[in-house]
Amino acid sequence: MNRGNLLSEQESSRPTRKVIFLILRLVLGVLIFFGLCQVLDDFPSLTECIEIWHGIKLLNIFGVFLICICVMLLRGIRWTVLMRFPSMASLSEYVAIYGWSFAHSIVTPFRIGDMTRLLWMKERGFSGSKGAGVLVAERFLDFAVLLFLLLMASSVLPSSSALFSLSALPVLIVFLFGYAVFSFYSGRLASLLKRQGGDTSADHTGWAWRLHGLSGRFLSGLQCLSHSRTHLLGLLMTLMIWLLMAAAFHLFLKSFFADLPIMAAALVLTLVNFAAFLNLTPCNIGPYELTGIYGLAQFGYSAPWTLGIVAGLHIFNFSTFMLFGFLCKLYLWWGKR
Repeated sequence: MNRGNLLSEQESSRPTRKVIFLILRLVLGVLIFFGLCQVLDDFPSLTECIEIWHGIKLLNIFGVFLICICVMLLRGIRWTVLMRFPSMASLSEYVAIYGWSFAHSIVTPFRIGDMTRLLWMKERGFSGSKGAGVLVAERFLDFAVLLFLLLMASSVLPSSSALFSLSALPVLIVFLFGYAVFSFYSGRLASLLKRQGGDTSADHTGWAWRLHGLSGRFLSGLQCLSHSRTHLLGLLMTLMIWLLMAAAFHLFLKSFFADLPIMAAALVLTLVNFAAFLNLTPCNIGPYELTGIYGLAQFGYSAPWTLGIVAGLHIFNFSTFMLFGFLCKLYLWWGKR
């Protein structure tokens, strides 16, 4: 068999592997979803889940929609700030490519849809490795703020959930210590690797040197965390993003639970987003509902029909982000004409 036939067979087998992988992830999502039966005392029927939506306030839903759109705009601007405003595109293009990439990431495993941004950057002559460093910096900022919100929310939990609160504090302390150390030394490591790259006596060939170059460019992307002004601005924008999302969750859930405290919404927000970091199932179906119901149960909202509320919140957020991503793609397509 010649090389051409082998390549054609590999290409033809790729769609089959993708379908099998998608089916396996769907099965995993279904198994997790039915695992909710272990959380709920009485698993609700589909009719019960739908009936609770009859009294929904459309004004609240519209408010949540506007907040989510503002959050996506802020996310795109934050990405531009962390990259220190490179001149390869306009701010609107950065926001648009971020929105399109985000839509990819929420439907792909391990959020690898973020690679869309890196490929776009490489097409514009920007280092993909450096872009990956900026992407990791975003994750660090998101994780730090979400841990902070988790600690704040768990500090007001009922005494029956004291263990939950006590477990959040050491995790936050350890992470923030590592975060501070990494932020401080990332810039120094990048500078050191850059100086070594200018050493004319070194061997500039082989896989070791290529790895050296990749790590240097990756750390140069993380240098945004060691640049105090960029770091502070990125952190403030990240805090604003998640506070707005907490307000959106509260506004949505308030339509069903009149006395719901905002810290309950913040707890649900942090748990569902921690579950979304890996995104093991398609669109995070299953883990989202499981963590959302668990968060509401910590504040005493454990009625069986909470599944319908959390599932509706999931569908609404997913639809909003996908709509934003689709509009961003239209904007990018129109700009190429």
